[in-house]
Amino acid sequence: MGIDQSKYGMSFDCLFDAHWKCMSIIRCTKCGTVVEYYYDEDYEPNFRCPICTDYKTGYVYYTKEQIEASEELKEIIKMYEELQKQDQERYERKEKSLIKEAKNR
Repeated sequence: MGIDQSKYGMSFDCLFDAHWKCMSIIRCTKCGTVVEYYYDEDYEPNFRCPICTDYKTGYVYYTKEQIEASEELKEIIKMYEELQKQDQERYERKEKSLIKEAKNR
């Protein structure tokens, strides 16, 4: 049984992960804040949601209220979610192809 990370502002859903940019778009599971999170030289290993915990960060983030008020932000987030879905589908197709190929050997 693990620690409830949402209690500490550390529970996020990944909306999009761009490995080639060392960047993820993550959403706090508690308050809905969306953060452009980078894991390169600016990596923050103890990152917490800036809204739930008053954590000070240089990362760009948008509150749920900002997103709901902006059609542009809604579209951007929708685009990231769709890109992630496409990446996941591509990965699953590739995995199935490799399994099928291995069985045919």
